[in-house]
Amino acid sequence: TAMAQQSADLKFSVRGDGDGEVHARRDLTVKVTRPDGHTFENTKKAGVLVTWMRSLIGPYKFETDQETVQITWTGNAWTELDVKSKVVKSKISMMKLIPANRWGQVGVGCCCTSTAMAQQSSDLKFSFAGNGDGMIYVLRDLTVKITYANGFTEERTRKAGDLVIAGLRLIIGLWKFETDAEVVQINWNGSQWTGLDVKSKAVLAPPAQLPQDSQRKAQVQQVKSKISMMKLIPANRWGITGKQLMALADQVVQKFTGRDENPNVYEVVDKLIKPLCKESGVSYALLLNPKGIKCSTFVTHAWFESFLAFVDDIRDHYPDFETRVFWICFTANPQTWSPAELSDLLGPSALQSPFAIAIQQCDTFLIVRNRSKNLYSRLWCVAELVLVNAYGDCVVEVIGNMPPRAQERGGDIGLNATCSSPEDVEMLRATIEVTGLDANSLVAEAIRARPGTVLRSA
Repeated sequence: TAMAQQSADLKFSVRGDGDGEVHARRDLTVKVTRPDGHTFENTKKAGVLVTWMRSLIGPYKFETDQETVQITWTGNAWTELDVKSKVVKSKISMMKLIPANRWGQVGVGCCCTSTAMAQQSSDLKFSFAGNGDGMIYVLRDLTVKITYANGFTEERTRKAGDLVIAGLRLIIGLWKFETDAEVVQINWNGSQWTGLDVKSKAVLAPPAQLPQDSQRKAQVQQVKSKISMMKLIPANRWGITGKQLMALADQVVQKFTGRDENPNVYEVVDKLIKPLCKESGVSYALLLNPKGIKCSTFVTHAWFESFLAFVDDIRDHYPDFETRVFWICFTANPQTWSPAELSDLLGPSALQSPFAIAIQQCDTFLIVRNRSKNLYSRLWCVAELVLVNAYGDCVVEVIGNMPPRAQERGGDIGLNATCSSPEDVEMLRATIEVTGLDANSLVAEAIRARPGTVLRSA
């Protein structure tokens, strides 16, 4: 059972008569290599038997479009499971799967100076190789014009996380890097980077003369018109207070009286939040708090639940409910944006998304369960639970009740959960894989816990 939790595609089990069985967790084609070297392919529907064995003992290999699985059949048990995700290795850069605050080097001469400098450039990361050479990486897909310290210039196009240039030990002096967004100058002295200077083309380009107040206001307004406030306010400040959440609940009661007195979150978003936010184009949280307010509690939940029950559960749990600041997806994220705009805002990976940023900044991670739908049938909820255990430094609490006879494993729960975007499914499963945590065990623990349980202390 523990091994089955580690493969997203295959489930390994033993029948009552002692035979080993392999079932597909989703619709797939799998190539099987037996211990005797014989290979064959099977195309199966989710839940269907792929193959079985008893007497053919030894290592088996199973290959799908998503992963390569090796496992040993002893004649009465499965052992030594090894799962390699193809998604992580072939399609998604590790730079997009590891949080930026964990891009440090241990024992290879990287100093605090270079780390601080790397944080000041949005496009480039400056570091050292183990042999002392200077190295530069790109933090996004871009083309960069390089002016060497000896005056030589060239352009290079790179993907996020790729090395731009290395081997700089002997080219000492001032280097210049120019992208579409910024101009970066920095000194290489043969052993370290110093004197970083970053000029942003978008915001910091100097005006022809010092603007008067009216000119400055016009310039600020011009910037605001081109860049949504959602991109100017840090994601960990997309918060809403308990008092504001309760006021929204009062509006819901007035809006739905006589029609549907117990709407779920989907209905509240469509009929109330979207109309309120349509003109401003920002999230409900920033509509109420234009400068943002720092969140203390990240809330993970499912939209199928009763909105009013959701609010009441949180209110009843916290004595300081009215002043506590919550990060809740349907109030934090802009609900009027198109799918393409939302995809751009969420970023290229789960670890660079507003969700992950907020989780790492909050003091509390609150799991709000409900009786309508198992929230861990939603892959974003599974990913959030894994992210807080991998990278969060906060208290993890559970409130609310699960649906009757809720499954803890299998079915569409945990790693088998889905979401509306196929691209998100691929990225979220890759993100979960790279943490090395057992997502299904974390999910089962959260489902079993009694309301009010503290699953983890800070």
